[in-house]
Order: sequence, then structure tokens, then C-alpha cells
Amino acid sequence: MSIPQALPVLVPAFSIILGSELFFLDIVLERGALSSALCHSLSLPLAGPTAASQNNNLKGLTMALSPGHSKDGSCCSHHVAVPSVHQTLEEMDFERGIWCAALNGDLEKVKKQILNRSNPSEPDPFGYTALHYASRNGHYDVCRFLLESGAACNAQTHGGATPLHRASYCGHTEVAELLLTYGADPAATDDDGKTCLHKAAENGHGDLCLLFLERNSDLRHLQDKSLRRACDLVPDKNEDLRKLLE
Repeated sequence: MSIPQALPVLVPAFSIILGSELFFLDIVLERGALSSALCHSLSLPLAGPTAASQNNNLKGLTMALSPGHSKDGSCCSHHVAVPSVHQTLEEMDFERGIWCAALNGDLEKVKKQILNRSNPSEPDPFGYTALHYASRNGHYDVCRFLLESGAACNAQTHGGATPLHRASYCGHTEVAELLLTYGADPAATDDDGKTCLHKAAENGHGDLCLLFLERNSDLRHLQDKSLRRACDLVPDKNEDLRKLLE
């Protein structure tokens, strides 16, 4: 597939690259078809998101999509390179909707959207709700307002991720505590079979791991679809956390 042929699939997702976060890679990892189209358009030897990470080509995807952003989604001073194409209706809907405001932590715009009868749990085309975006970026006040407005705390993306998965992966302990208070399920699994404990463990977030074990100590025994427990995902340098989870 050529790059022009891939653009109808890829361009809507570029609206996710907003604020100071590179959210697109999360979506690539959750949507095999999207990542496949991307890889073919860039002539990368991949078949899907799993192969992308296993073949160490995620860095290549990042560089191709967004020069100036690191693999983990952090942002430096460079501007994002976006193809010169007309903005799609999907992009416009995202930017004008509640999702963009939640992603950027703009509480006033989120409130305005809700007052205009916006559904706080409405998913975008990728299955992400405003609460997913706010949780991922650690916007506590936005998360609290969305939950008070009735946002579904266990909503899942097309890849099965809940807002708690997103907060856990990024280390936002206060947001995770808030989500749990509103009924978030710490045992919920994504399409890879990972719980929030798996997501916290793989990035070495010890405080979050303790929080989840206090809620449900049996989480340490749960395996993902690759038969890995949370302790198996802990970074090598964090032996204390691994022992805690064993």
C-alpha cells in the first residue's frame, strides 16, 4: 500500500497528536488493521502491532509519524510532522468534541460540552472516551468531573483498555484511586489479558501496584494471554517490586 492509499485510514488518527502527548502509538498498538496499513505504507517488515514491538520497529513508527517525539510518548520542542492533506470530518469532530478537551485537561471546555448535552461516555472512532484521555494524561479534575457527570468508569476501547488501564500504564496514582472509588474494576482485562496491575508493573509503578494489591491481592496471580503474571513484566532494575508481586 502506498502512503497516499493509506492516508484515508491514517489521517483521522493524527488528530490524536495533541497537547504534549503522542497518543497515536497507543492506538496503533490496539488496532492491528491500522498498524498493518501504516507498516505497509512505510515499507516496514511488520504484520501487526505485536510484530512491531517484537521487531524493535516501534521506534521507527514513532520517528516516521512524529519526528521530535520519543518512543514513550514524551515530547520535545520540535513540531509534529503531519501530512499536508485536508482535515477530515472525523478530525474536526475530535477537535470540537469532548475528547480533545479531556486530552488537554481543559476542564472548562469539558464542562461546556457536558452542559451542551454531550454524552460523557461517548467513544471516539477508536473506542476512547473522554475519561480514557483524561486518565491517560493524569487530568484529575477532568476525570472527577466526568465521573460526577456519569461517565462509565469501565468503558473499554477497541483493544479492551479501560480508563484504569490507561492511568495505570502512565503512573497516575491519584487518578487510579479516583477511578477505583467510582467502581473501576481492577481485575478487568484488555485484549492481551492484562489487568491494571500488569500495566503498572511493566512500567515499574510501585505505588500503583501496592494500591491494586490492597484492593485485591489475588491480582498478582492472574496471567495475561502470554501466561505472564505482573511480576514477569517488571523492569529488570526493579527487583524489589518483582519480589512484592511474586
